[in-house]
Amino acid sequence: MQGLEKLGEGQLSGPEDVYVDAAAGGTLYTATRDGWLQRMQPNGTWERWRFAGGAGLLGIAPSADGSMLVCDAYKVSAGGSLQGKRRPCRVPPPLAARRCTAAAQPRPTASAMACAAAARHPLQPPPWPCFTPLRCRHAAASAAGPGRRSPASHATRPRTYRGTQLDHGLVRVEEGRVTILASTVEGSPIRFAEAVIEASDGTVYFSDGSTRFGIDQWFLDYLEASSTGRLLKYEPSTGKVSVVLDNLAFANGVALSQEETFVVVCESWGYRCSKLWLKGDKAGKAETFIDNLPGSPDNIHLAPDGSLWIALLQLRSPWIDLVTRWTFTKRVASSFPTLLDMLKETGKGAMVAQVSENGKIVRVLSDSEGKETSFITSVTEYDGNLYFGSMTSNFIGKMSLAKVPCVQEAVS
Repeated sequence: MQGLEKLGEGQLSGPEDVYVDAAAGGTLYTATRDGWLQRMQPNGTWERWRFAGGAGLLGIAPSADGSMLVCDAYKVSAGGSLQGKRRPCRVPPPLAARRCTAAAQPRPTASAMACAAAARHPLQPPPWPCFTPLRCRHAAASAAGPGRRSPASHATRPRTYRGTQLDHGLVRVEEGRVTILASTVEGSPIRFAEAVIEASDGTVYFSDGSTRFGIDQWFLDYLEASSTGRLLKYEPSTGKVSVVLDNLAFANGVALSQEETFVVVCESWGYRCSKLWLKGDKAGKAETFIDNLPGSPDNIHLAPDGSLWIALLQLRSPWIDLVTRWTFTKRVASSFPTLLDMLKETGKGAMVAQVSENGKIVRVLSDSEGKETSFITSVTEYDGNLYFGSMTSNFIGKMSLAKVPCVQEAVS
């Protein structure tokens, strides 16, 4: 991966997924940790396109109606399900207006404490990007004055699901509006919405990584190696959400085959991808698409030739292998947040793989030392180039495919 071009360097915060609109001449879209959907025009200029709010915007995919489907995995406060409701979508005010002082709010609410906790985690930004009326209603309440509830706060007062506010899940982002399409499924919360894709008939497939842990505790799910992930289906005509595959080892990237005969879902902790047949004699049957991958599969995207590109997380190191060998060491590590952060830092490098429609590896690109980039979470092909997203970078990587021949591993 030598000679990687860095697009938007310094302007982007953790661009986890990338979508390139070929019909618009190669306009590039991504979601960042500051709650924005950002796009790069074909001439290379960047703009903050639409504001969705929150720090957990992950997978993105276009919808036929011109909106953008987004997986929002971030949960900040006590409250309830807003499935089918509109979430307030307001651009953050100037920095001076975002700060909540002790004088203005002497007794922090659950929202305030949750935002403060999010700021302490390396995957979360400072709390001020969360200051929309729904996510941090304490700011709106302070502005309304003592004893008064702001109109926005009252209009969006949520219900509770076992004390948890479900203002996250699968959302639709339009101009000036964010609609929550799905925050629960069959009575259980969608805790970790990861990736999404829309079929030609409007059906939406998306993943829920874990029913036990959220985005701020993803490494605990890795240590536990639980298989509570799910592939979900949303039907826009009825608003129904259903589980189509469960017991997945952290359900992650989702992609449809070129003819939409099957859908593929990545299982990060299982080092494999599974597929569910949608058409033909095997319709409804699930089977392994590819296994024994050289990394944990994250996002997966369809290439123009019908093959699939998979981002492979490099979560292996001597220290991580040692800790995950025994239950006792995993329990000890999970009890010390600082130790968990140190363990995550030992996993480095970047890798992506191109896989044919029948599940055979075509080529692999890697940066084993992480010199150019690391922790690649998505890879998208457009016009002979690859575009790389990463939760830990401040840019989107771009690389020409001509630099790497097929059926060959290129290690920098």
